[in-house]
Amino acid sequence: MSASCNLKLCDIKHRSSLVTVLFVLICFSFAFTYVEQSMPTYSDALWYCFAIVTTIGFGDITATSSVGRILSIILGIYGIIVIALITSIIVNFYNELNKEKLSFENDNGKIKNQNQLKEADYEENQQGKS
Repeated sequence: MSASCNLKLCDIKHRSSLVTVLFVLICFSFAFTYVEQSMPTYSDALWYCFAIVTTIGFGDITATSSVGRILSIILGIYGIIVIALITSIIVNFYNELNKEKLSFENDNGKIKNQNQLKEADYEENQQGKS
């Protein structure tokens, strides 16, 4: 890891999650190539898997067999989980960034959270009115 990645966004588990997503896409693409007659080429199957995982669902290529539809359902559920995972990683990154901003030294000591910051602002406003 580089020295500039101090906020856990570059954590190794996030990299392995990305590798897992790519591995699942590749495996499902091979499966669709063999199961579905409507996807004769690997690139068509990969395009279909990408559309399913990203929940775009263009509809230009569809699964017609029962096995293909079941695989599509599994891949769609997996895609929803992956989107939720990506969202949580981004939210966690900004929460950590916000914690670093709020953790600073002032005259009374260290402010550690938003409530203490609000209390400090309130006290300063009350002292200014006096």
